[in-house]
Amino acid sequence: MNHQKYNANYAISHQKTGDDFSFIPNMQPKLIGIDHYIKEKEITQPYIEKKDEIIEDYLYKERQLDLTSFNMSDYDIAIISYALNCIVTIKDDIEQQIVKKYILEMIDMYHATTHSYTHNDILNIYQISETQALLQRELLLGDTHTDIVLGILFDNIDFSKFNHNTIEYYQEIFGVLLSYYFDSHNDKEARIKCESIIHKLEEKIVVVQNETVKQELYKSLIFALTRSGGIGDWSKCKTSYSYRDKQFLSEMFTKYGGYHLSDFIDVIFKLHIDELLPEILISVCNAFQKCIEYYGEDIFNRNVQEKISLILLMITKAFLDFNEKIKEDAKMIESYEWILSKLRDIGYAEAAVILDEFRIH
Repeated sequence: MNHQKYNANYAISHQKTGDDFSFIPNMQPKLIGIDHYIKEKEITQPYIEKKDEIIEDYLYKERQLDLTSFNMSDYDIAIISYALNCIVTIKDDIEQQIVKKYILEMIDMYHATTHSYTHNDILNIYQISETQALLQRELLLGDTHTDIVLGILFDNIDFSKFNHNTIEYYQEIFGVLLSYYFDSHNDKEARIKCESIIHKLEEKIVVVQNETVKQELYKSLIFALTRSGGIGDWSKCKTSYSYRDKQFLSEMFTKYGGYHLSDFIDVIFKLHIDELLPEILISVCNAFQKCIEYYGEDIFNRNVQEKISLILLMITKAFLDFNEKIKEDAKMIESYEWILSKLRDIGYAEAAVILDEFRIH
């Protein structure tokens, strides 16, 4: 950061910026070209980096590093992103404090660049993914490690500063839970650990004061797909769900599926709808009803239209493959008929045909 400060002072003193320019570390892009300009004009000495000296002292000579007074504004947030992912685990108080300061600095940066759209020039997607990878690893370790990550991300955080980029950063971290849960079909303890993580995350999210941010973070509680979480074709991958697993999924989908109906439909197909049917019909019905309750009929209809091919596939599979099993449970019958009736009422003839056949046979 000393290099950036040096160039900013030069730019200000030689009027290479506007009159209202002020340099705030990590809140604005680097002043590209100042080094070249200084060398070309030979007005003053270019900044002399100490990179080689630092490498020699701290790497080769193993000089002790004192981080007790670490201040994020003294360091380039992009470089710190790579450095943090070298941590094996966030195990001591100093490391936790540094990661916390990084998160706070990142939140402030995204907030400061809300209208200038220069965040990618300060912290790009590759650098962001470094700290996300660190927090994902720590999150999946469970117990105390999970508590540390959630404390860093939620305790004493000003959620009023959040914008789309900050919310997406959080969602990407928790997006790792989708594949972890899917893959742990033959590991009961891993499934239980994942459930514990979700419940702990839920406790943090429900007390967020900013309603917009809170509702966006609900996506993580239904394993919503993210840019990096859930990519690729999983149709050939094996998974399965015990009765206990389905109860857990039903609980979370019922609570939060209605807030993000399109994401919810994508998730249940990603998790393999064949493995979730017919029990999933109950939480699908609940999610449909709550979407109508939260947002009204128009938004519900729009969500259904967006995912109608998947919804029709689901109700068809339910009838062809699970007809008898549905009829063994009164709640499933009620839920399935409600879904079919609702789809029929908003104009989908396929649902009307299946409803008639279901009641006859």
